[in-house]
Amino acid sequence: MDISVIIPVFNRATIVERTLNCVLAQKHRSIHLILIDNNSSDATLDVLNKFKAENESHDFRITVAQEEKPHASAARNCGMKYADTEWIMFFDSDDVMDEELIEKYATTIENNDNNVDLVCVRADMTDANGIKRRLPFATTDLAANHILHSILATQLYAARKSLVEKAGGWNESLPRWNDWELGVRIMIQKPRVAFVQDCVPVHAFRSLQSITGANFSSNGQKIMQAIDVAEADIRDSDTADKERLLKLIEFKRINLAGLFAYEGNRESAEELYKSTYSRVRADGTMRWLYPLLYKYIGIGGIGATRIVHRLIK
Repeated sequence: MDISVIIPVFNRATIVERTLNCVLAQKHRSIHLILIDNNSSDATLDVLNKFKAENESHDFRITVAQEEKPHASAARNCGMKYADTEWIMFFDSDDVMDEELIEKYATTIENNDNNVDLVCVRADMTDANGIKRRLPFATTDLAANHILHSILATQLYAARKSLVEKAGGWNESLPRWNDWELGVRIMIQKPRVAFVQDCVPVHAFRSLQSITGANFSSNGQKIMQAIDVAEADIRDSDTADKERLLKLIEFKRINLAGLFAYEGNRESAEELYKSTYSRVRADGTMRWLYPLLYKYIGIGGIGATRIVHRLIK
């Protein structure tokens, strides 16, 4: 089985080799590694070209290209143009995959007689303080679980290229939460999904320099933009559980407002909460549930998404 690994790279000259070497170490072959330099101002492009010159082989092809449009979404769309395999996966330039990751994808696809469109894996995240935690993982109620828990984060799946293309590819207008928004579009297509459950082969790292940023408040407007687009995605779809998914989208706004409050940005928190609550108060469940959760999240409470998942049916 051939698979393309698409990695956008921006100003990662000092750290990208860790990621490149973990792709090189994959037990599975054949791999087409597609590296897109996204207007780096450091020596990133030189590092990528040097890696290609030293490591390319017949079963480990390497493409190095450049994308002048800013942001990783444009670079990932550029990478898809170079992908000539049925299956693709995306990865970030500061994360690490275990050597069996792509082998696990291939085995899972083969064990399902190739009757799948998407394969999801588990991952952990190490934050800027060195604290590691497992990222959410689900095998049921996938659209809802993605809206609530982002189970289709960039590094967490391999997909048929045709599935991502049918979903419309990466939205280049979204500088934040673009993987979450793409995941919404993918999930409402009801793809055939398989899961790798017996290991945690992906290790993400979040630093102050990470694309996602240090906190929610600093990216609030950009995150809201992604939520608004995802809502439109669902409204324009013919998915059978549209109304439920739209309620969960409103919870994403309530959750974000609570996180603003927890970070001390009370003005933005109240503005977002009031505008959201004015739309949901007509619903009997949301009218009493969302005010409680807003206050709970605002004081650092955890587990609100699980409560919503149980009650919003």
